[in-house]
Amino acid sequence: MLIFHKKYAGFFVIALLIGGSHVFAQEGASTLGSDLLKDPTVKTAVTTARQIEESLIETQISLCEVPAPPFAEDVRASLYREMFEELGLENVRTDRVGNVLGERPGLTSRPHLVFSAH
Repeated sequence: MLIFHKKYAGFFVIALLIGGSHVFAQEGASTLGSDLLKDPTVKTAVTTARQIEESLIETQISLCEVPAPPFAEDVRASLYREMFEELGLENVRTDRVGNVLGERPGLTSRPHLVFSAH
């Protein structure tokens, strides 16, 4: 079981919402929301998001408060890198244009989720 700091739980909530469901936006867009909420993984993610909403908003605000003008985003990128490493993501790295990437292996090889921040 991966243990991570509660204030960063929002990253995993978002990942569950993105990767946990087998419903795709191109198929049945008019019922996408209700279809997603039928998925137990998505239900868990939404419940968790509601429980940690205050902490998640505080984290978002703290990230937005870090000055990161275009082409000078290295301070914010360092913060994301630190958060990704604290979360236990693997292969955390910054690419040549400043994107921060980290991987969280799942139980199967697909789908492969990549967390990134730019």
